[in-house]
Formats: sequence, structure tokens, C-alpha cells
Amino acid sequence: MDPLEIIEKHGADPLRWTLAIMAGQGRDIKLSLDRVSGYRAFCNKLWNAARFVGMKVAECGKMPRDPEEWIHEHRLELSDADRWILTELEALRLEVQRGFEDFEIDKSTQALYQFTWHQFCDWYLELAKLPEKDSEQAIGTAATLHYVLETLLKLMHPVIPFVTEALWAELPVGKRDLLIVSAWPVEPVFMPDAEASHSVAQIKAVVEALRNFRGENGLAPKQPLEVFYRAGDMRAGQFFEAHAKTLASLGKLSALKNTELQNVDLNTASVLALSLPQAELVIPMAQLEGLVDVEQEIQRVEKELERAESDRAHVTRKLENPAFIDKAPPALVATERGKQSDCERRIAELRVTLERLRRT
Repeated sequence: MDPLEIIEKHGADPLRWTLAIMAGQGRDIKLSLDRVSGYRAFCNKLWNAARFVGMKVAECGKMPRDPEEWIHEHRLELSDADRWILTELEALRLEVQRGFEDFEIDKSTQALYQFTWHQFCDWYLELAKLPEKDSEQAIGTAATLHYVLETLLKLMHPVIPFVTEALWAELPVGKRDLLIVSAWPVEPVFMPDAEASHSVAQIKAVVEALRNFRGENGLAPKQPLEVFYRAGDMRAGQFFEAHAKTLASLGKLSALKNTELQNVDLNTASVLALSLPQAELVIPMAQLEGLVDVEQEIQRVEKELERAESDRAHVTRKLENPAFIDKAPPALVATERGKQSDCERRIAELRVTLERLRRT
């Protein structure tokens, strides 16, 4: 392959990214033009994300002149989503730094790809759409968006210098030198926030459960759903109360209500059990009459039941092994017993759901 021809068709940066991400030590690279084309799409994704950040910053009437300094001083005012992405960014910075120092460029590049596509673009940009314009939360989100993008461009610059330099010149806040002579990020601006990460993990779990339900039942991604939740403990109840608006927006829900405050017929509803948070999502099936194939829903629940029974058997074998009980730390044994209990509960719930569907 002639690299000049590849650059002419796909660009220099996608080719550099492809070679970097495939450059594991002791590995022969079998270059694929499909891979180069795919990483060109990744560069486009980054470009579009930068345009979104510029739009959100322009909407923010009180945008701080120094986003990094503002974040440092107003940490407690940031939303869970802002604190989560900054926590993930710090983990990324350390992983990229370690990869470069150990001459494992593929690990650094892979980490950048995963973060940018799956954390920043797929989730945080969607969460960043939620704060109301000119609100205090919108200021924090705009500052966070700008700082994360700024740091990403620095971390990516050694691999894709042309795209990152162009985007650096278009950053809306602050006058700056060329990216190539800017300081490398060596100090954390934000310490990890486990509580914020837990909250966003719960949001993602609920939204993904709803997306899976739509996909498994052949529903359009934006098909409105009226959903009820049944919290398994006080902490789950507090989570739903605090994030109801976010869940309704990301989950494309017409309503999200507490079953304890509503009259819900569980005999005519589909129940999605969650372990994170400890709760159930109750979806009345009457609203989907003519839209859901009951037979497909039965098959979905049967598969879930089969997986749950398999998980239970695996945990049970471990707990019935005297060697494991004698040698494993007590905390690990307790964790496995908790898994066994969760499997038992899940199996019971799925069997009830399956029985209800078969009567439909």
C-alpha cells in the first residue's frame, strides 16, 4: 500500500491513528483500509463534538474566562454528570501518560478512543444538553465541556496533530499559542468523585435497560413510554427522585412515576429488574398494544431466565466448594453469597413475568 494514496483518500491523521492503535509490541500490522476509514469517522466524531462544545459555550452568557480555574474553585457546584466526566478524564490522563512512558502507544490510543467515543460523545454530550440555558448548572457544564475538550486535544495531539491543531485554534475561550507548544497536562485539576460516578452508572443502567426493552420488542428508539419504578431500598428511591427528569429525557419517557403513589396492575405489565440501582422498572403493556410482539417478549424473558439460572449455578458451585470457603477472604465469600441471593430474586421475578406473559 502506498501511504500517500491512503492519505489522499482518507487523510493523514486517520492513517496515523490506525497505525498507532494497532502498534502492539511484537505484532505485525495487517493494515486494512476499512480500519483507516473507520478512524476517519472517529476524527469526524471529534470534529462534531467540538462544534457542539462551541455551541454550548456560545449559549452560556456567563462563561468563565478560565474554565480550568473555575472548575477548581466551584467543584461542589458541578452536577453529577460534570463530576463524573472529570473523574473519567483524570483516569484517562493517567492511562495515556503511562502508555506513552512505557512505549505502548497502542494502549494510549485505545484509551483515548474508548473515552472519546463511548464516554464523552455517547453519554456526556447527551447529559450536557439537559441543563436549562443560563442556569448555574449550565455554566458548570459549559466550563466542563470546554476543559474536557481542551485536555483531549492535548492528549491526542501526538497521534493526530492536524485535526487537533485545527480544533485547538477554534476553541472559543481564551487566547492561545499553537497546540504543539502548549503545556502537557501533568497535574490533576479534579480529584476522583466516586459518588458522582456511582450516580451516572445508575443513570446509564436504567437508560440501557429501557433501550434494550425497545430493541428486543421492535419499538422505535424514540417510542414514548410511561414507566413506573419500584425502589428496592431507600437509596434507590432517593436516586429516582433526584434524577427523574434526567431519566425521562434520556430514556425518552412520557412519564416516570413511583408505583407506591400510583395504581399499577402488575399482571398486565412488563417488569425489568435492575441491580444498579436496586429497583424494578414497571412498563404497562396496554400502552404498547399492537406495537409489541408478545411471543418475542416471552422469548426474551426465557433467555434472561436461562442466563440467571446459569449465573446461579456458577455461584452455587463456587460456594459449595470447601476449598473456596476455606481459602477465600470472608469479604469475597460474602460477595458471592450476595450474588447468589440476587440470582434467586431475579429468577423468581422472571418466572412471575413469564407466567404473566403466557396468560396474555
